[in-house]
Amino acid sequence: MRAFSLGLMVLTSCFLTDGPPYFIRGTARLPECSDAPAADLSGRWFDQGVLRITSEGCDEAPLDEELRVCALDWELTQDGNEVDLLVDGEYEIRGRFCGDTLHLEGGWWLPVEAEGFGCTYEDEDAAEVVIDAGGATLTYASEGTLTGVLSVRERCTAVYDITLSRPSL
Repeated sequence: MRAFSLGLMVLTSCFLTDGPPYFIRGTARLPECSDAPAADLSGRWFDQGVLRITSEGCDEAPLDEELRVCALDWELTQDGNEVDLLVDGEYEIRGRFCGDTLHLEGGWWLPVEAEGFGCTYEDEDAAEVVIDAGGATLTYASEGTLTGVLSVRERCTAVYDITLSRPSL
């Protein structure tokens, strides 16, 4: 099985709030904006994409390795430009939706596929990551998807080429 990092005890003690939902903060911050949001994002979404390791330091995941991310539920609640995101029912991400750009601040538990086993959602195949500045936005497309490349960090850095989609009925 492949884990991209397992320093959860250190990260947990430094960044988590008292109980669910947890808020863990990276270097990304929400900008001020007055642009009207392009759509109402409220509702259930799920993520998919590829994580690429961009620095040394992750257990068993060398530089430039690509890992498939396992989908989680994302519940979005929008009030004007402000968007609250609840990932997997446990992690809060704060958002600000300016025009077609959703700015993000926070972090979440990010599971990746276990080599040869697919998505097991076991702790050894996941890590709590934070969103860092320089890669903290998603773009809304008219077909109802949010896409972007997020800069995430735990014991190493990575970029997550993410697509958020609404579930099909």
